[in-house]
Amino acid sequence: ALAEQLGWKFLDADDFHPQENIDKMRGGKPLNDDDRKPWLDRLRSRTDGACRLGENLVLACSALKHSYQDYLESEDPD
Repeated sequence: ALAEQLGWKFLDADDFHPQENIDKMRGGKPLNDDDRKPWLDRLRSRTDGACRLGENLVLACSALKHSYQDYLESEDPD
């Protein structure tokens, strides 16, 4: 709803999980930090690209650990 109100692109971070993570979660196994690294890399690549292009977006993301949040913001905290 926020993205729609702002006229920005909406991204769901769950769409960025590699197939291995999806399979693991479907099997009822929790992800660990090593599993989340490729997912975080994909998210960071996408948001960094948006920043470089001046693209506005809203990202729904469950990056619950501060270390995940810091990683996602490390290139361009804006």
